Amino acid sequence: MKRSKGNIIYTIIPVLILGAAAAGGWYYYYAEANKNKTFEKDSRSELSSLTRSLEKAQAENKELQAALEQEVAKTSLTTEELKAELEKRQLAQQSLKNEISSVSEEKSELLSQLEQEQESKRQIAHLKNRLEQELNESRVEITQLKNQMTVIKLTSEVLFGSGSAEITPAGKKVLSIIADSLNAYPDRAITVEGHTDNIPILQYKKYDSNWELSTARGIAAIQFFQQNNQVDPQRLKVVGYGQYRPVASNDSAEGRQLNRRIEIKLSPPG
Repeated sequence: MKRSKGNIIYTIIPVLILGAAAAGGWYYYYAEANKNKTFEKDSRSELSSLTRSLEKAQAENKELQAALEQEVAKTSLTTEELKAELEKRQLAQQSLKNEISSVSEEKSELLSQLEQEQESKRQIAHLKNRLEQELNESRVEITQLKNQMTVIKLTSEVLFGSGSAEITPAGKKVLSIIADSLNAYPDRAITVEGHTDNIPILQYKKYDSNWELSTARGIAAIQFFQQNNQVDPQRLKVVGYGQYRPVASNDSAEGRQLNRRIEIKLSPPG
């Protein structure tokens, strides 16, 4: 059975339409696929570029971090050095302050000692003047040693009779004058020493030896100081040397007179 020409056309047209549609779909799919591939390629390239930039930035950041840590370390070291130097200077300053304070204290002590020495010299000069006026002759010697010990030497004839340890009235007056000066230094110890020449004691005398006589005379002097002039007995000490510490030769009358003596020693302060 023969188809008519019109029927064939109507049959072919739908087929052509479907073919064209299919061809258009495949073209669109292909175009989209190519587009996606291009986008993926571009994205990968951009991602790779961004990754390289990030890695570069991370490397730079790491370098900066290392440099910063070095600077911090240097700063810390410098700070520690500065602290150490500051402490060193503070110690030196404190040491200097202590030294200045010590020097000031020493200066004050020296000034005080100087004032005491000057006052002591005035007292000694006054005492010597009074004793010389009382005795009307130079039978007294007053010396101030470098250690501030004061030594008063009196020949025995000023205080005692020959071979006796009993103080004469004139001797008591002399000891009273001395006691006034001794009481001006209540913190200083007093030693009274008895001395004799080498002439033996006569048999009828009270004492068996010059040693005993010298000691008895020293005791008589400190008892007088204590009982008549209120000198503190805790400050007093007596020593008898007899003939064994002469200050001159016993071969002459003048030398023996110098050896027969009483020495009153006022100890240095402290």
